[in-house]
Amino acid sequence: MKNFKRSMNFVIKLAIVLIIPLAANESKAKETIKLGSASLGSSGYIQFEAMAFLINQYSNKYKASSMSTAGGKENIVLLDEQKN
Repeated sequence: MKNFKRSMNFVIKLAIVLIIPLAANESKAKETIKLGSASLGSSGYIQFEAMAFLINQYSNKYKASSMSTAGGKENIVLLDEQKN
């Protein structure tokens, strides 16, 4: 329960930091954001799903989705592949 509360506090704080600037934007065209998380059902996956939900709910500029990955190492590889 303690870890869950800590995770939810993290999600809420991160969402506030991300959403305030996003909500202020009035643009109609939406950019897609893919959030690489962790394995399906893990706390990291749940946090990034919540973040994607909040971005979609409050942003006029971005459309977010969360994708299940093998974790941090794979996320770095995916970012590197995106650059090429």
